[in-house]
Amino acid sequence: MVRQGKSNRQQAVDERYNATIARAIFTILHAKEIETKETQTEWVANLPNIIKEINDRVKRNAKRRKEKFDKMDKALRCESDLAIF
Repeated sequence: MVRQGKSNRQQAVDERYNATIARAIFTILHAKEIETKETQTEWVANLPNIIKEINDRVKRNAKRRKEKFDKMDKALRCESDLAIF
């Protein structure tokens, strides 16, 4: 998910996304450096997997929020139907 932010809010979302990617890359590099005792520079191979994991996590969270909203919406409809009678 690479795009240019068009508003301040979108730019903030994009910067947060970039920070999440950077944190994941640094965690992997740090673990490898501890294990091998050598400086690691091969992070590019991990980037597609990191981006996929972040996107999957965002989709799962969006699905949960939609399900929660649908439940609340259904409950509110039931309450409003009862108020009519």
